[in-house]
Amino acid sequence: MKRFTVLMICAAFLAAGCSHSARFSVKGDLNTVGFDKDDTDSVMVYSHALDKPLETAVRNGEFSLHGKTDKPYIARLRGNGRISRIGLDFFLESGTIMFRNGQAVGTPLNDAVAGFMNRMEKLRTQYEENPADYRNACTEEVQRYVMAHLNDPTGPYVLKMNRRLINMKIARELDEKISPEMKEAAGITVIRTNTQPAH
Repeated sequence: MKRFTVLMICAAFLAAGCSHSARFSVKGDLNTVGFDKDDTDSVMVYSHALDKPLETAVRNGEFSLHGKTDKPYIARLRGNGRISRIGLDFFLESGTIMFRNGQAVGTPLNDAVAGFMNRMEKLRTQYEENPADYRNACTEEVQRYVMAHLNDPTGPYVLKMNRRLINMKIARELDEKISPEMKEAAGITVIRTNTQPAH
């Protein structure tokens, strides 16, 4: 009886360990992502976190995809049109991810990156005629963001995307603080050829 109880407890732990996949939805319309309505009739989500890319048809200019991911991971939204093939980066995580003005929002990590990008745009406007001060301000903003996000993939992503704007010594120091696991989760998306329909 005791052995049976131990086995049942182990099975429960294993089941709990296997059920950590987070459900996500990706929603938007072609206007908010900047894709051309005339030549985009489907959109896809690519990510290392997915077994296969998700693909869905665009209906009345709108799209909606759903899936699961075990952990937050960089992804790319692309369309099948000439312009939309370039794609938009965002982070797969639990919740509903919406696209507004070319940015992913609606979940904690995507909101954090969108807020960072908005602050960087304000700095660019503020220091438009003073490149030295702009570089210093960018370095401070990137450093502040990365230090606050060492344990999620947006930290290395922000560093990677803004490396040329900041002090190189500080960029190297920040890079050394980021774990390989987080760097992998923020890595460049591999484009896979097989697609699976969205659920």
